[in-house]
Amino acid sequence: MQNYESAELSAEQLEAHFRADEAKGLMICTTEAEAKRQYGEHSVLIAAMGAIMKPNGDIRPLHDGTHGIGLNNRIRIQDALHFKGGITVDFIGYHIAYQGWAAGISERRAGWIIGWIDDCEAGGWMIAGRRLTEFTGRLNFVARLLLWIRPFLAPLFSFQAVLNRGTVARAPTMVCIALTFLRSELKKGSRLESVLQPWPDPRQAFRTDAKCETGRVVLAGWSLKKGLKPSDAAWFAVEILPSQLPWLFKEDGSSQWASTTAELLASYAALHAFGHLATNGRRDNLRLVVNAGTDNRSTPAIQQKGLSNKWPVQAVHMQMVSRLHACHKICRLQWRPREENVEADDLTNFKFEKFSLANRIIVEL
Repeated sequence: MQNYESAELSAEQLEAHFRADEAKGLMICTTEAEAKRQYGEHSVLIAAMGAIMKPNGDIRPLHDGTHGIGLNNRIRIQDALHFKGGITVDFIGYHIAYQGWAAGISERRAGWIIGWIDDCEAGGWMIAGRRLTEFTGRLNFVARLLLWIRPFLAPLFSFQAVLNRGTVARAPTMVCIALTFLRSELKKGSRLESVLQPWPDPRQAFRTDAKCETGRVVLAGWSLKKGLKPSDAAWFAVEILPSQLPWLFKEDGSSQWASTTAELLASYAALHAFGHLATNGRRDNLRLVVNAGTDNRSTPAIQQKGLSNKWPVQAVHMQMVSRLHACHKICRLQWRPREENVEADDLTNFKFEKFSLANRIIVEL
């Protein structure tokens, strides 16, 4: 193929130009046959060369003088692409990992959140209203993908609502706890969420109940893994005293006020006792849903929507979220009428006649 006349007249200058580009690593010296062998015959484009004379006497090479070949349109400068491609992509603070079927926030954004919380702690949890507004605003974008953090943002927004932008104040205890929890989870690597549809098991895995009395709380539950016969089921029943978990009791020893917390704690104990929180040391792409029954109406709402930010319900919820996320599972509690949850209720009253003592699992705090 003949080059354009402009290139033929400037052959010596073009040759010097190419040598300089080769020295800079912008071109390689090869032959047509070797280029086709190395890059593939269909990847090698051949076009007539042209040249444009500059006012200073230099020349500008035209590598795609034949416009029909469209060489320039096929060139992709990798570090100048808006989306650089590959199996992982970062974009304005978000991160997509195609190979792991996961999406979330970038490592840099997670590091910024952790650093912000570290600075607050180093300053004695004294927070300026302007900085808090900026922080919660960014967390709004984070929560679009990391759904697990949504229930724990409520204390931050409540504090922001009463804190003037120009005011500096010490964060309330609940805000400090929420920030510490977010930092802990992000440090564990919880910046990504699976985008796969969870695999729902329509069967309930276990049923639980809790009994709150003055001076004690009883948590109990039984597994439905082997069917609906209590005599074949693994089960547990544990009594909690004020000296063991004082935050479940008031000064007079009453615990009835903490019934929702106790019910959620019973579900968490069942997840642990029946092996649903066991990990195999690696992250599975398949995300499992553990369905369970309870006769408390509040706990399903807490698990599904994260409606409560009260203490100590929030503490138990944090623990459940952390452990479930680590083993890549979701727990969905389903309300059952009290008369349909008699077996679990019997266990809270230490009535073990329907169950085999050989199947009892000892749960320790």
